Amino acid sequence: MAGAVVGFRLPNYLDRANAPRYHFHFISKNKDVGGHVLECQTQDVKTENDYTVQWHTILPGDDPFYKDAFFQVVQIVIQTKLRSSMSLLTIDQGKCSQDGLCAADCPMGIIRFEGKGHYPEVLPESELMCIRCGHCVAVCPQGALDHLDVPLAACTVIDKSLTISPAQTEQFLRSRRSVRQFKDKPVEKATLQQLISTARYAPTASNLQLVEWLVIDDPQRLHLIATQVIDWMRSLLQDPKATMMPYYPMLVKAWDAGVDTILRSAPCLVTAMAPGPASVRMIDLTLALSYLELAAPQYGLGTCWAGLLQGAMLANPSLKQAVGIPQEYPFHFPLMIGYSKVRYYRLPERKPPIIHWR
Repeated sequence: MAGAVVGFRLPNYLDRANAPRYHFHFISKNKDVGGHVLECQTQDVKTENDYTVQWHTILPGDDPFYKDAFFQVVQIVIQTKLRSSMSLLTIDQGKCSQDGLCAADCPMGIIRFEGKGHYPEVLPESELMCIRCGHCVAVCPQGALDHLDVPLAACTVIDKSLTISPAQTEQFLRSRRSVRQFKDKPVEKATLQQLISTARYAPTASNLQLVEWLVIDDPQRLHLIATQVIDWMRSLLQDPKATMMPYYPMLVKAWDAGVDTILRSAPCLVTAMAPGPASVRMIDLTLALSYLELAAPQYGLGTCWAGLLQGAMLANPSLKQAVGIPQEYPFHFPLMIGYSKVRYYRLPERKPPIIHWR
């Protein structure tokens, strides 16, 4: 299969302003999804300011898995190549109890520990396998291990006094509501920044952390977006061959009566988005939005998933463009957010779970 030259943005954790361009050549040696082996050759190219990396690859197939596998390796290679030649892990031998916890918990199995009398170390030629998850730093009770890319000093010690009970956990999660009545009050940028900062700790596949955020808090622009959704629905209503949801006529009628059923007059719209090609990115951003909506009530804020806008964007690409989502970000979902007008006093019941025990 012929190779292809593909451009993509550098990861956010790199210093883009000083990032040189590299040319990567990948050759698939093993088609097995469970153990894909890649051969990598790199060549330095002069520094440019477009923050783009080009890589040339011969893919064994069109499956998104292969493209995503190459994408992951490219990022890791870039990160490894741009940083200094320092060791990935540093062990404080005065603190290390030689318990092997770091080696046992490493998801990639790249830390070698040979038992008492030895200190953990990274297996030779295995730094590219590290996904920078920080488990090795987090699991060490003595704080004896430091990671070059996940510094010990940046890893907050868990405060046991903040641990919540099972009953508190249940009430916290069950109290989550979709809010559709918002105060006419803007959400402070500092608050939004804090919420998004919390949401970024949601898990992502292979710890790639590719979720990005688009925030719109201009009332006029939000109204224009909602108007465009309604106009799109009107066009469907006028087309006898169009397929549409049965409640579209009701939504248009409500809009004409002055009721915003699209964005609920929310003062802010937060969209989580991620690049392709792997569909697992949709799971990544959904988890991130879930983190955000669970954290929002602690700031007096309510949220609601903007499903009508999402459906319209998927059906009409011009609406996606109106929101401002780049074409190379196929995965996205918008969330309305604002100060809630309402307060809830009870926890509604739900259907009992259907569990299939095996």
